[in-house]
Amino acid sequence: MLKRLQQLEEGITPNHARQERVLNPLSFVVRYGLSFVDWVAALPMTGDFSEQQIRL
Repeated sequence: MLKRLQQLEEGITPNHARQERVLNPLSFVVRYGLSFVDWVAALPMTGDFSEQQIRL
C-alpha cells in the first residue's frame, strides 16, 4: 500500500516527491543537530565526555 502511494506520488511529481524525501530528513537532522550541539555546549565538560563528543 505504501509503495503504491509512493509510485503515485512519483508519477504525479517525480522530482518534487524525491526532493521532499531528501529534504525532510535533512532539515530534521539539521534542526535537532543544532539543538544537540547547544545542549552539549551547555553541559559542564569532563575529560572523557568531551573527548567522546569530539569523536562523534
